[in-house]
Amino acid sequence: MSSSSSLVLPYQIVNAFVDTASGGLGNPAAVFILESPLTEDQMKTTGILMQQPMSCFVVPLPGGSDEEKSFKIWWWNATGSESSLCGHGSIATSVLLSSMYPSLKVITYHTTSAGICPSNVISPLYADINFPLHDTPVDVPEPNRSLLSCLLNAIPDSVEADFGAVAKGTLDVIVEWKNKERSLGSLDIATEELEPIETRGISLTSLPPPPSPTAAAEGVEQPDLFLRVFSPRHLIPHEDQVCGSAHSDVLPFYLSRLPAKPEGAEWVSHHSSKRGGRLGLVPLEGGRLSLRGRGEVGRKGEVEI
Repeated sequence: MSSSSSLVLPYQIVNAFVDTASGGLGNPAAVFILESPLTEDQMKTTGILMQQPMSCFVVPLPGGSDEEKSFKIWWWNATGSESSLCGHGSIATSVLLSSMYPSLKVITYHTTSAGICPSNVISPLYADINFPLHDTPVDVPEPNRSLLSCLLNAIPDSVEADFGAVAKGTLDVIVEWKNKERSLGSLDIATEELEPIETRGISLTSLPPPPSPTAAAEGVEQPDLFLRVFSPRHLIPHEDQVCGSAHSDVLPFYLSRLPAKPEGAEWVSHHSSKRGGRLGLVPLEGGRLSLRGRGEVGRKGEVEI
């Protein structure tokens, strides 16, 4: 029984960036639809209690219509830290809101650090979020020995030749994996070895192999890039199972290296983590990015703080 000073908060778990074709489970988020804002301490406590990759706190703003609504959103992770940007939490929230309001088409999120981020309900259980597209990450011509040492220690039996370009983005360090004999998803990575790297996250990325004739003939989707994201300083668990916000740096990294696509064409990113996931990426005018993904609405629950 709850005490008079406690607060019981209903939530719903939503998996974002689910890949129905490959069976990728996506990344879970706990979404709290609230009548009024919580304090920072309350959100911090709730994020720690939930132990989900992200807890999203959402409060409706006045006005709007059946098709367009605005919300204030906060993202807090399982370490009790507020996140400045969270792609999977935003997609999870949009999918949940669209299931609550069947006529909803456009959602406007007012965030603490990222300004206003619009979201479109593209189809049932499929939505996008409009995020910043950062400047092209700056190549590090000669990565320092401590960075290379961390990478070599984290990936057993790796050698320096396995790593290609290294770049420093606005949020994360981007490292290209070049060993075609060892796929990104097959790597058993000791994430604690990455903790000395001073960055929000480490994006380990690779290009896909050429499609097989069978896959091409059957129309199997070919990703444009593979990605795994690690953040031992900021996340529990240390690997982000499917990270949306990392693409604000990763897509510009590839836009400067790969042939251009027609305007409005979608780039496809496949997360090679244990859970796996698919993200659609469309560069927009004005330095913005449409980050797209499918969600699955899961269990309901309550947490007492």
